[in-house]
Amino acid sequence: MPQDDTAIVPMTPDHLDAAVALSVEAGWPHRRADWELVLGLGEGRVALDRAGQVLGTVLFLPFGSTAGAICMVIVSERLRGRGIGRRLFTAAMELAGPRVLRLTASPQGEPLYRSMGFEPQEYIFQRQGVVRAVEAIPGPELARPDDLAQIIALDAAAFGTDRSALLTAIAARGRFAVIRQGDRVRSFAACRTFGRGELIGPAVVSEDADAKALLAFLARECEGRFVRLDLMPGTGLEPWLDQIGLMEVDTALVMWTEAPQLAAGGPRTVVLAAQAVG
Repeated sequence: MPQDDTAIVPMTPDHLDAAVALSVEAGWPHRRADWELVLGLGEGRVALDRAGQVLGTVLFLPFGSTAGAICMVIVSERLRGRGIGRRLFTAAMELAGPRVLRLTASPQGEPLYRSMGFEPQEYIFQRQGVVRAVEAIPGPELARPDDLAQIIALDAAAFGTDRSALLTAIAARGRFAVIRQGDRVRSFAACRTFGRGELIGPAVVSEDADAKALLAFLARECEGRFVRLDLMPGTGLEPWLDQIGLMEVDTALVMWTEAPQLAAGGPRTVVLAAQAVG
């Protein structure tokens, strides 16, 4: 198909059923509700043929006024290698403007992203499975509605930019667990419905021991159900996650146009909100 036969246009809710079909073809677990969440947080573009069929997708999610993520980059398998992905990605970069940008790269997409100014930062580890019996660890409790401002501030310190819209959307669809120190939220983790079951993340901790306690608290609520999480490197949680049934199934490369500057000794992200959004 010549490129002239392909139009790049704004994504609307009318395109979501076709987007779901593309993600299923790519082996992704996303439901329409998962697409609706990310589209509601940003702007998308789709590639259409002359008949109006969706051939590919991309989304841009702003994080405040200075950063953002590019995600949900998919091209129909039968049309890959024809430049459609590059055109979609260029359109997303134009939406983003001068922001610092993050994405998660497949091996196939990495050369394109390098050519567009992204540099590798770290690998993340997708873990999933049916949760086995989980022993409770004292400390966590369910968050209160008035904890959200502190949760957003902790996430900004750990991620390097404001993601208040994302955290607010997760709060509306799921639940947060927190560990307090006096009247202050010290660490938190979230859980919501996603894909085949539940997704745990993000999880941000101020003390290393809080990570296992928070994940155990949320995993206990999901015993016997399918759960996914996207683990950051260096947590030391891998043997315990294997034990409770959350096995490593894939890795992905995180790339940024400019690495975020994080304060030494500050809170850190141990589990992502999702591969797509960080």
